[in-house]
Amino acid sequence: MTPPRRYKERSDEANSYCLPDREVLPKVPQLNLPNLQSLMWDKVGIIRSVEGLEEAADILATWESLLSQPNDRPSYELNNLVLCARLVTEAALLRKESRGAHFRTDFPQTSPEWQRHIVFRKNL
Repeated sequence: MTPPRRYKERSDEANSYCLPDREVLPKVPQLNLPNLQSLMWDKVGIIRSVEGLEEAADILATWESLLSQPNDRPSYELNNLVLCARLVTEAALLRKESRGAHFRTDFPQTSPEWQRHIVFRKNL
């Protein structure tokens, strides 16, 4: 995966990024609320690894590309849940540390350089 393009730094307390382009996977689980919940719990839950986060990010980006324009409350909710899940996953991939209750198996220590916010902005 190529690292996300850095959009700009807002201050020393926050960095702004845009979501990276990801390839659409040829085969993914069907998009529904139980599958989204399972994906987030299994791959982006309390114990995280780069492999699980990458897999989740690819699936979420594929689901995002398959979403149609929402036209009712359930479709708006599903669209928003997929976007929020993708933002959480991409932020977890950027953060090369363990912090709070979220443990990265590949980065078990906290790092003072990551004591900041991650902000995603639309690439206009």
